[in-house]
Amino acid sequence: MQKQKIPNLTITRLQIGEFEVPVPVGLSELLNRAGAWKEKKEAPAPHEGYTREVVKVEGKIVTRLRKIS
Repeated sequence: MQKQKIPNLTITRLQIGEFEVPVPVGLSELLNRAGAWKEKKEAPAPHEGYTREVVKVEGKIVTRLRKIS
């Protein structure tokens, strides 16, 4: 049985919606050690019947999901 090679990636930029946020110290190491990197097999289906919007409210980044009537 051959051991699968796990990639060692470095996060240099983090963006939520249109907002760029600072990369927390140690995030790359945490994700690498947890084995978070896997080959993408299939994209998850978006939540049908909802709209998604990323906004800044009182200095915080918030994702709003709204049900379409």
